[in-house]
Amino acid sequence: MRAERRDSARRAETLRRVTMWISQRTRPASHVPGYIAIAEAGHRILKRLALRLLVRRVAEGWIPLPPLLNPRTLCELNV
Repeated sequence: MRAERRDSARRAETLRRVTMWISQRTRPASHVPGYIAIAEAGHRILKRLALRLLVRRVAEGWIPLPPLLNPRTLCELNV
């Protein structure tokens, strides 16, 4: 049997770190810091969050949107 190439636990942890980091930002962020995630991975995660309408790209960088800032609303949307 072939070993799985992707580490799901590590990917989930990276997603959690990027989500927590962007939700705590008060100003637009141009990129994810290296101590949070690799630059390419951070950019892919932000794009995926943007598709889910959780962040938005503005001229200065990425900003969190209200559903990400209010987890209760986000949970109600998933029901």
